Parts: sequence; structure tokens; C-alpha cells
Amino acid sequence: MSIDNTERKPKRITQHPAISFIEEDFESVDKNLDDPMVISIVATNFLVKKVLVDQGSLANFLYLSTLKKIEIPEKKLRPFDENLIGFSGEQAGVRGYVELLTSFGTAPNVKTIHIRYLVIDC
Repeated sequence: MSIDNTERKPKRITQHPAISFIEEDFESVDKNLDDPMVISIVATNFLVKKVLVDQGSLANFLYLSTLKKIEIPEKKLRPFDENLIGFSGEQAGVRGYVELLTSFGTAPNVKTIHIRYLVIDC
């Protein structure tokens, strides 16, 4: 995961072609398969690269190391009393959760929403 502070370090925005999808793009061999994608977002004025979007996931995760890089103190975490257990039985240490304003897209096509992230230490 790569983090850049968008406030302190103005970044030259390179123009890229617009991304668009057609109906055939949503068809896959397995009709129940939702393929994940990797994007960049802005969270609390930090550009966070290599964000995995998995439409089949029920939760949004943020690594504790990323939380520190975007300068959110751990004392801002709210309690989360559940354990996360993977398919093979491994457990992730959940430190709590935090709600962050998260932006998708670039001007003038930007959508900013509050997203709740479970913060995990692994």
C-alpha cells in the first residue's frame, strides 16, 4: 500500500483516459463471481494507492500501519468486540474501527462519503 499526503505535497495530476464499462464487462464465466479491483482513493487528505475493492466483502479493512501513515491517532479508534476469522481459521487482531471521509474519482467527478473501516494489526 502506498500513501501520499495530498495537502502537504501537491501532486501533478496526469491526465488518463476515462474508464468506462459496457454490459459485457459485467459478465463472467461464473455468474456468482464478483472480481475484486484495485484503485486509489483519498482518505483524510491522503492519497492511498493500491486499495483492494472486493464487492463480495462485508467489511472495509484498514491496516494499523496505514492508519499511522495517514496520521490518525489510535485513540480515535472506537471499540469493536468481534474477532475476524479467515477461511483457514487464522485470526486477525482487530484494534477497533474508524469512520473516514473517503473520496473516489477526480474533479469534477468526485464522490466523497463516510466509510467505516475495521482497523486490523497483521
